[in-house]
Amino acid sequence: MKKLMLALAMVVMLSSAAFAQETTASMGSVVVPRLESHKASSALSSWTCINLTNLSDSDVTVTIKAFDHDGTRVKNRFSILKGTMGAGKNFTYVARQVETFVVPAKNTRRATFWVDDRVFMGYAVIEWRSSDADLSQPLIGTSRFFRTYSSTDTPASEIYINNGQPF
Repeated sequence: MKKLMLALAMVVMLSSAAFAQETTASMGSVVVPRLESHKASSALSSWTCINLTNLSDSDVTVTIKAFDHDGTRVKNRFSILKGTMGAGKNFTYVARQVETFVVPAKNTRRATFWVDDRVFMGYAVIEWRSSDADLSQPLIGTSRFFRTYSSTDTPASEIYINNGQPF
């Protein structure tokens, strides 16, 4: 009888441990120090694009929180794109006016930031999470500032997020 109770207790303990491992998640965050958007006219505007690449074998859920010059949170101002540009190729919109999206394993997504109604200067906090408990630093990325002059998109500057190191 004691052996049966001991065996039952071990089964319960092992089941609990397995359940706890299934619900453990990985997460992290990083700051992007420059986020801008401005539309002066139909021929002159500026905006920020954040490119994120998931180096891991697991999907990663990303939330980009935008904050303006005085720290006020501005929500749902990102359009998420995938694909490439070039001869006969175009980006495809994955989502519009969001701040949370998924970057699939071994994929890249571009988050384009835009505020229509004002000049925007601020920063962003990128947060990520994954159900893979062993994931530590799945993302790399850049932040690129664009300007449009007479319908020509010109990159004005680009920074490596986290100095180009995975985060």
